[in-house]
Amino acid sequence: MVSNDGGQAQPKVGGTPAPRSGERRLALAVGAVATIIAGLTIATVFSGFAADATADGLYAALVYLLVGVVFPRLYAIVTAVVAFSVSAIIEFSQLTGLPAALAGVFPPARLVFGTTFVATDLIFYALGAALIAAGDVLVTRLVRRLRDRSGDTSRHP
Repeated sequence: MVSNDGGQAQPKVGGTPAPRSGERRLALAVGAVATIIAGLTIATVFSGFAADATADGLYAALVYLLVGVVFPRLYAIVTAVVAFSVSAIIEFSQLTGLPAALAGVFPPARLVFGTTFVATDLIFYALGAALIAAGDVLVTRLVRRLRDRSGDTSRHP
């Protein structure tokens, strides 16, 4: 974290201030809704390895976006590690049978917790978390450049 105008802490991405927290939260929330729609579409329309792999990547991306909404000032790498870790913990919990039992009682829980452990899912969680983090960093840098060009130097939440 680095202190900018008015002493307010701003997150750093590549040495530059990130977008304001309120704007960032809104953008991440919109991204989360879009990710949910994409994930549900893939789960209901497509099947097979590519669909499963894409859904796994989107799952980790959704976790990243939700963590970002709650903690918008975290570094992208930290958010990505948290997203992968949460996804992996849920995947490993499938070895206990608890998620399958929960899905038997409440079928929509299957969408959140899954039912069967698949080791390759961990690879796609890692890819999803890495790709969304890279996209987040790129968008953050773009926003900073656009602000620099427009002369917007205000720093308020």
